[in-house]
Amino acid sequence: MKALRKLFFDTKMTWPRVIIFSLITTVITVMALVIPFIAHTSAVNIGVTFECWIFFALIIIMNCEKPLEAGLKTFVFFIISQPLIYLLQIPFGGTFDNFLMNYPRWFIWTVLTFPGAMLAWFVKKDNIWSALILSVATGFLSYEVIYYLKGFLDYFPQNTIALIVTLLIIVVLILTLLQNSTARLICTGITMIVAIVSLIFIFLVASKSMQIYQIESNVPNQWEIVSVEGDDIGDISLNSDKDSFVVNADTYGSCDVTVKGQDEDTQVYTIEYNNKDGIQFYRHSPQ
Repeated sequence: MKALRKLFFDTKMTWPRVIIFSLITTVITVMALVIPFIAHTSAVNIGVTFECWIFFALIIIMNCEKPLEAGLKTFVFFIISQPLIYLLQIPFGGTFDNFLMNYPRWFIWTVLTFPGAMLAWFVKKDNIWSALILSVATGFLSYEVIYYLKGFLDYFPQNTIALIVTLLIIVVLILTLLQNSTARLICTGITMIVAIVSLIFIFLVASKSMQIYQIESNVPNQWEIVSVEGDDIGDISLNSDKDSFVVNADTYGSCDVTVKGQDEDTQVYTIEYNNKDGIQFYRHSPQ
């Protein structure tokens, strides 16, 4: 833990280091998104979900001397890294249209990092307020852990990497950022309460099974669902990039889904949901 505390508290976060750090995290993220054997694992979550970016932001924040400095440097970190992640994917099959369609929501989050980082800076005070502030992050991460655990248990080894990484981030944040035993106990308690509530909700209340499946294509394409025929197994939609199915199934059965791409290519998939295998996708052979 001494090495981790040094990372958080003894690395003066100069402007050049902020820029270099943003470029390093950008390259790592793009690699996870475009290298096939990585992109087909939950390591791809670094480019989709928040857990790693919360960790990166706190590294910057904890190494700033003032709240305003933390807000400015965190904002700059995200204003560099997030658009670059989209733009650097273009040579590997991404499109500028994808950037225009999806980056605006990340820009909103980027703007919010400015006040958020200024508030998060007070975790450095290592008191009860620090615990409450940090528990916002660790509470959210504990929900993510339970969410990944559900997928891990239903479709092993899916979510293995994401589950381990998110758990480690929670442990590292609490043990390195909070040395005050009372503050650490409060943050741990809130994190566990959120995890228990999430466990009840995800495993008992929200009994749906969720699966994401990328539509097969040799070229970048955006799809639309033309028709769904067969059993009503639940909600079938496309993700924000219009290149993957997002299926939330709650009833066993199967259905045929027809999708059409911007290039007029048409594909038909059978989506099955059963107790043994969960959600399965089968592409029909072209006629």
